[in-house]
Amino acid sequence: MLAAGQTGSTISAVSASINYSVIAGTCSGTTLGGDYSVESPGGTCNFTPATSKTASDPGLGALADNGGPTQTSVPQAGSPVIGIGGPDCQPVDQRNFVRAGLCDAGAAQLSANTPDVIYADGFDLPPGYG
Repeated sequence: MLAAGQTGSTISAVSASINYSVIAGTCSGTTLGGDYSVESPGGTCNFTPATSKTASDPGLGALADNGGPTQTSVPQAGSPVIGIGGPDCQPVDQRNFVRAGLCDAGAAQLSANTPDVIYADGFDLPPGYG
């Protein structure tokens, strides 16, 4: 996932499935599946499922340390990636924060604000417990 203002590169594949993702850039290939994904600027991935969207702007914040092991771009209010849903998304986002409500596409859930201590650190208890 790329932050606003960054440019992506081309994804090229004969067959690929890119689910619950935000694609910033272009795609080329013959068969691309993209359940619950958002493509920006849109149109080149030719995602087959109706659960995908295209958008001129994915509405992501800057790539930053938003918690968790890697930098992420958190969706901003009104982003088309918010609540795209899907029954099989991960229960926690890339920051190990619990996803609340329908899943957002991409690495970080806007409505997630509580780290899940069970998933976050090898089932350790948070500081001050145990």
